[in-house]
Amino acid sequence: MNAVVDTLLGVAGQIGDAIASVAANATDKQQFENDLHTFYTQIEVREEVQNMLTKYRLHLFQMREVNAEVFRRANMASTRAGRVQQVLGERADCMQKLHALLSQPTMDTMAAQLEEAAKRIHEIERHALQIELAMAALEKIVKKKENECETGSDGEEGEQQRRRVRWESAETEKCV
Repeated sequence: MNAVVDTLLGVAGQIGDAIASVAANATDKQQFENDLHTFYTQIEVREEVQNMLTKYRLHLFQMREVNAEVFRRANMASTRAGRVQQVLGERADCMQKLHALLSQPTMDTMAAQLEEAAKRIHEIERHALQIELAMAALEKIVKKKENECETGSDGEEGEQQRRRVRWESAETEKCV
């Protein structure tokens, strides 16, 4: 029983101490409020302090405006950075596709196709040259024929000329 009484007395002592500290805090709080009121009263009376407070309010207003502008520009920068990231991502994809297109197996295939095309072009050039030679020979034959017609050679000479022309034509065909 003594233990219970001692515990109750201890708790009562703690409650008394807490009440005393609250009363002291209330007194401290009252003192602080009085000092604050006195400070504001002195500020309202002095003109220099009023000017300083006005400047302070003006600076606060300007800081708010600048802050709003900073937020706006930060949002713009974020938007632009997002666009740049998107464009760079697209370009990176294009570069990867180009790299894949120009990889070694693809280049080997392209080289083989180019070699085949070069062979075909060479063959076409050769045929074009043969055609050009044949055309030159035919023009030569036509000129000879025109010269014969102009000179008017008939008979056996004309027949011999025709045989010669046929012979030259046959030789030209063999060359081609």
